[in-house]
Amino acid sequence: MKTLSRLTFVAFVVISISSNVWADVGDILKAHFEAVGGLTRLFEIRTIKRSAAAQLTQLRGQPVNLPGTVETATVVGKKSYLKLDFGKFFNETTAWNGETTWKSSPLGSTTTLSKRELERTRAEAYTDPLQPIYEQYGSSAFQQGQDETFQGIDCFVIQTVDMGDLSYYIDKTSNLLIGLKVPYTDPNFGSGPVVLYYTDYTKYEGVMLPNSREIHIGNGELTINYTYTKTEIDVALDETIFEKPLGTSGNTLGDIEGILKAHFEAIGGLTQLSEIRTVKRSGDAQVTHFGGQTMNMPGSIEVAAIIGKKSYHKRHFEWYSETTVWNGTEGWKSTLYDGTTALSAMELEIVKQRVYITPFQRTYEQYGSSAFQQREDEMFQGTECFVIQIVGVEGMANTFYYIEKTSNLLIGIKTPNTDPTFNSDTVIIHLGNYAEYKGVMFPNSREVSIGNDELRVSYTYTKTEIDVALDETIFEKM
Repeated sequence: MKTLSRLTFVAFVVISISSNVWADVGDILKAHFEAVGGLTRLFEIRTIKRSAAAQLTQLRGQPVNLPGTVETATVVGKKSYLKLDFGKFFNETTAWNGETTWKSSPLGSTTTLSKRELERTRAEAYTDPLQPIYEQYGSSAFQQGQDETFQGIDCFVIQTVDMGDLSYYIDKTSNLLIGLKVPYTDPNFGSGPVVLYYTDYTKYEGVMLPNSREIHIGNGELTINYTYTKTEIDVALDETIFEKPLGTSGNTLGDIEGILKAHFEAIGGLTQLSEIRTVKRSGDAQVTHFGGQTMNMPGSIEVAAIIGKKSYHKRHFEWYSETTVWNGTEGWKSTLYDGTTALSAMELEIVKQRVYITPFQRTYEQYGSSAFQQREDEMFQGTECFVIQIVGVEGMANTFYYIEKTSNLLIGIKTPNTDPTFNSDTVIIHLGNYAEYKGVMFPNSREVSIGNDELRVSYTYTKTEIDVALDETIFEKM
């Protein structure tokens, strides 16, 4: 279902429907497609070109009045182009050329897209974003939620089966999409709902398209409306708009792809990584600083993973013990004093990453380099490094990974501190002393520091076992 989960975000920009049993879902979808113009007509359209007046009306809870423009172009099912222009305040172009997605910023750099942006950009390649999902999977890809009133209109509510928090509102009278709601997390706007409103439908060459679209992010964090003033169907397009700019500065998709490939090769290669079934490691731990004071508190570390499925991580000291587990469906943390508790979004993502040998493997296998973003190069511990992020993952927006330019190995991580015990905002992790085990490079040393010696812990792995039988009771919730 990987392809399905990618296609479901197709929904992020334009359409959907609803019903509680499959026959009803099918009826609603059929009625929707008929209202839009019919699947036969949708299949016949080859290109769409639209332009609109845009207006930014709210930002950070304050009313604003900033005019702009929007241009879109589509080779249906193959390519898409979207340009937002708010002058000096903001302008951005995103495109999909059938193989590669990219985004150009006002500074002239071309960057990779977040997962959400990636699916939205591919969605723009269809007259109706439900179209590719329905073509591949039919009505079985959808489920119905409870009917609701949306903007005073009685609506069917539907979701895709694998993404129940993404809801589409279909007007029961017109069978047209009039709204969409989806949770959203953005480093600039925080977490909250995104609500899209579609109105003023007009028929163009036999197909109904909304001429008005309004986007609300959070509680007044951002509100933009578009009013389309020109729509052209099956016109010749200047296809150079879909071409990725050459010679641009900044972080290109090629850069991030090359960095990741070189990193995986340095570790041992994706083929070798995919052949490993289990990893078991143990070693010594040492708390060297606490509360700004030096100390000497020895301990131990044990980790185990069934690659791609389960992870186990246990730290034990005389005064503190913590175990975190991902059993393939659920993650939790057990401590000496608090018992078993749920994980934060960031902790949950970390235990899922531990299911793999490198923190990038899981995301790269699912989404490729499009799920990563390159930042400005930095020095880390006196070593020149590439800096990358995993984007579109809840809780990981401000986590940065440092890859040494010479060895292409991961040598550092900076991530927000979520422990209220400590005042510092940042956790810094140092990785070193790499050694090869069964053709794969593992760091044998790891140091975690918070703030100005609020906490510093070092780990030294003394035993590493690859493809050994594991006691799977360690993955069971106590």
